[in-house]
Amino acid sequence: MQEQPDWSMEQLDPEVFRRVWERVMEGRTDSPIQVAPSQEGVSGEKKAQGEKQGGPQQSPQEQSSQEQENGDGTQTQQILKKLLALAWEGAAAGGQLVRRTGGRYRMLAQMTADHRTALRRLSAAYFLETGEHCTLPTGRGQGGKSGPLDRVLREQYLWEEGWQKACRTAAEALEEETLRELCQELAQDAALHTRAIRSVLERM
Repeated sequence: MQEQPDWSMEQLDPEVFRRVWERVMEGRTDSPIQVAPSQEGVSGEKKAQGEKQGGPQQSPQEQSSQEQENGDGTQTQQILKKLLALAWEGAAAGGQLVRRTGGRYRMLAQMTADHRTALRRLSAAYFLETGEHCTLPTGRGQGGKSGPLDRVLREQYLWEEGWQKACRTAAEALEEETLRELCQELAQDAALHTRAIRSVLERM
């Protein structure tokens, strides 16, 4: 008598059985042998679930980089760029005053030198923060002021007050200690500049 084949799971490849059942009995779910879904199907399902829950996971480095781009990194960059533009204006305007007065007032020359130093310090800070050099405009800045010297000095006095306020505001907004100290020092220089301009006007 011919022996019946043994169809127990020990002799059946579950994956082969699953494929044959799906091909022959398409659409039916009453398979006599329950087999786990293929690893490929499980992997695809997990991937789809991950995408639904928020897309591919980012590494800590990628998350940190994105946070810098969307947060403090961009804010710091914008603050430094604004201060650089103002320092460039101050250096240009100071140079005009020195030329106009024929270098008779050492305090105005010192004011101009301070703004040029501020420009270099801010440029270095910007490069360290971003890895790029900030492109500044060309020309003499502040529209090449003209008119009576006393009025030009008054305009520069008001500008220095605005520069002082901008530096103090930046110091309060920045988190890095070295940048805060830099802005505080620039604000102190601006206060000295207003005194210098007042002194020049008193001597005229």
